[in-house]
Order: sequence, then C-alpha cells, then structure tokens
Amino acid sequence: MSVLRLLAYIEGISFIALLGVAMPLKYYYDKPEAVKIIGMAHGILFMLYTINLLIIQGKLILFSQTNLR
Repeated sequence: MSVLRLLAYIEGISFIALLGVAMPLKYYYDKPEAVKIIGMAHGILFMLYTINLLIIQGKLILFSQTNLR
C-alpha cells in the first residue's frame, strides 16, 4: 500500500471520528475536549496528506517533462 493511500485512509477515518464522535460529544454532552484532540489530529493528518500530494505532483511533473525531450 502506498504512503498516499495509507494517509488517505487514516485521514478519512479521522474526519469521520471528528464528525461522528467528537462533534456529538461537544454539542450533546458538553465535552469540547474531544474536538480539540481529534480536530488537532485531523488537521495534522490533512496537512501531511496535502504535502504528500504536492510531492507526488512535483515528481509527476518532473517525470512528464523529462519524457517529452
């Protein structure tokens, strides 16, 4: 499994946890700590996913430019 695919799965799970677990805890049970913890984890994972996408895009652009010559 590629790093990008693994990051996508983990980031998706963190998003589902944020919406399905942390938000109900915050609004129904008055526990905002869960949003801070899960939200921070989700934000870090999203940044890692985005950085990985940009790295792969740069490699693909470089690869396509070298093959055109």
